[in-house]
Amino acid sequence: MCKLYSLCFFLVFAIVLSVHGQTMVSFAYDAAGNRVKREIVLSRSMPSAAPEDNYENTFFDTLGKRTVKLTGISPDNLKIEILGYEPSDDAFAEVYTLSSIKLLSQSVRDAVAEIDVSRHPAGTYILIISVNGRQTTWKIAKQ
Repeated sequence: MCKLYSLCFFLVFAIVLSVHGQTMVSFAYDAAGNRVKREIVLSRSMPSAAPEDNYENTFFDTLGKRTVKLTGISPDNLKIEILGYEPSDDAFAEVYTLSSIKLLSQSVRDAVAEIDVSRHPAGTYILIISVNGRQTTWKIAKQ
């Protein structure tokens, strides 16, 4: 009987983790092990906790000597922080549709920028963050 309860608990725990983990971010790799795709899903069911308390919605990428911290604040907003930012850095963020139409171009000043996609319909967008000529690209799925 104890084994049955343990097995049920393990299965429920595994299902909850796999369902929750797949809805936030996904990665794809090529045969050589290089990351070729990053996707963030902004859904209406996202937790509404403060970004500092909500580590589930925070993602990192390294661009040279800088680290980009991307936080999903709400289903319509992303916060970009450049860790190790210096005033001389040239940093900006751009949002494109899948048909390469630029929707937004914004400078990242003082290491922080907030991207608001609330006025755009649900769909898939491309977010490009550039710091000193180096880029990181994210696919944003707004539900």
